[in-house]
Amino acid sequence: MSRRQELGGTLRAKKEQNEHEMPLLAPWTSYKAFEPSFSDDLNRYESHVHSKNVLLTKLVHSQLAEHVEDQVLDKLLELQERLQKLQAQRENSGALPIATLDTLLQTRLIVEAKRKVIPDQIADNVRSPCFILHGLTSTDAHSS
Repeated sequence: MSRRQELGGTLRAKKEQNEHEMPLLAPWTSYKAFEPSFSDDLNRYESHVHSKNVLLTKLVHSQLAEHVEDQVLDKLLELQERLQKLQAQRENSGALPIATLDTLLQTRLIVEAKRKVIPDQIADNVRSPCFILHGLTSTDAHSS
């Protein structure tokens, strides 16, 4: 007996034992038993990947926010230093301080706004209950 016959014989014997367990063309009824397990594993994996992506995105956003915040703070410091230098130069040159200029500008705006009020509106305001409550009449207001 040659080796080929010996191996062939043992293979045939093993094959004959397995054939009655599961025929080759049998429908895959047992596949569905594995499907939920596969789906659950896939869902767990996708959920894990998604949570990792969310964490990475948050990390990137927080690092980006910190970077932008640092840049903005640096720019604000530069602007503040420039403003202080300009204010010092202005005060040394003998010009009015900024606060005084702001007050003058506001006063000027108020005066301009009062000039643009139509006289009829003033007359309506004189007839308002506020004037009457204070003991003023429209003739008193016009005479003053």
